[in-house]
Amino acid sequence: MIYGEAVKEGVFPSIWQRPLMMEKGLTALPWWSADKMGYFNDLTRIEKKMDVITRWMLWRGGGGGGGGGGGGSERMEKRSK
Repeated sequence: MIYGEAVKEGVFPSIWQRPLMMEKGLTALPWWSADKMGYFNDLTRIEKKMDVITRWMLWRGGGGGGGGGGGGSERMEKRSK
């Protein structure tokens, strides 16, 4: 099989992983944890605010129904208290 030969020659990392563009030494993972991406602090802050973000999205009509909703962020602050 040609892909097996390419793996033996170091062209592809595996017969199943054959990207169009390769960067030698770049790690390919199916899922990256926050600490490996380099955005750990940003993602942690967002994760801690997910309840507020979710409420805001639902309030703004972000449920996918196209309902709109609206008002400024100052209205949301008054509602959430």
